[in-house]
Amino acid sequence: MEEIKKIYWTIGEVANIIEEPQSRIRFWCAAMEMETKRNANLKRLFTQLQVLTIIKFSELSKTGEYTVKGMVKRVM
Repeated sequence: MEEIKKIYWTIGEVANIIEEPQSRIRFWCAAMEMETKRNANLKRLFTQLQVLTIIKFSELSKTGEYTVKGMVKRVM
């Protein structure tokens, strides 16, 4: 049987993956002008590419070397 791969992750799942609060992820998404899908309950849904981008953003923020603007330029 083939393994079913996940297509979308909720903001809560992404927050658990990177161990950051949901509010920070929303702030980063606004800074990157990232458009996310929404489900029927209006929860944000992230694709695999978006999750990987947020992980990179999280890693850069932990180094303390970049401002948010700098991280956007580096990641995008």
